[in-house]
Amino acid sequence: RYLAMRRTEALKREAISEPVEFVRGVDEPQQGRISLTGSPGEVRVMWVSTDNSEGSSLVEYSENDEVMKTAHGSCHTYQASDMCGSPANQTSAMKFRDPGYIHDVLLTGLQPEKKIKYRFGSNGNWSPYFTTTSPPREEHHPERPVHLFVFGDLGEWRSAAGAVPGGRAYTTMWRIEKDLFESGTPYDMLLHVGDISYARGKAYQWEQFGANIQPVSTAIPYHVGIGNHEYDHTSGGVNDPSGAASTGFHPKWGNYGDDSDG
Repeated sequence: RYLAMRRTEALKREAISEPVEFVRGVDEPQQGRISLTGSPGEVRVMWVSTDNSEGSSLVEYSENDEVMKTAHGSCHTYQASDMCGSPANQTSAMKFRDPGYIHDVLLTGLQPEKKIKYRFGSNGNWSPYFTTTSPPREEHHPERPVHLFVFGDLGEWRSAAGAVPGGRAYTTMWRIEKDLFESGTPYDMLLHVGDISYARGKAYQWEQFGANIQPVSTAIPYHVGIGNHEYDHTSGGVNDPSGAASTGFHPKWGNYGDDSDG
């Protein structure tokens, strides 16, 4: 269904599309991301799907194209009542929506600097295969330089369509992807230092952002920090896992308000 809204008119149905089907089914694993744990030989794999059945959190992987192994994990979800405030805790198509289940699987005992081929999912609903490299060990390369992508303040709003979309996250991730796969530089990880997606209470923008970063976040560890657009709220502190006061993060040197929108 397509809806159009003009300044002086209510929503109207303009047309009805043909049914849309997911190629990999409604339980398709999406928004894949890997990260490091701080322990040698470990890589964490996370993704989102609608499946929370027993054994739904699986990763199949091999090191240097050798024997395929399987790692098991767990999944969890959250509700509108877990958010700190409005509009993030208001259920609607444009605000809070069911996020599905967030799956978390830890790969352990990996040999350093080996090619890891992997996919995630379960029960016939698998992601495509992705490739990454297991982390090096410091004692093997004490003088080895570290290659990083580092940035902050990256969001989906004001993005534009096109073959090479302009504006914010699309252009930034397209350029990172191009550099990652074409420059020959052995990038170790990406650090997004805060202000992630600029969803500000609009859950669908988290989904867009997760899909947008997947080509990069499944190839190298994607680590994040907390910015004011994640940390600032003016109510609901009991739901803040950081333990911040009910009014959130408001240092005297800043002019932050309800920058997270709940």
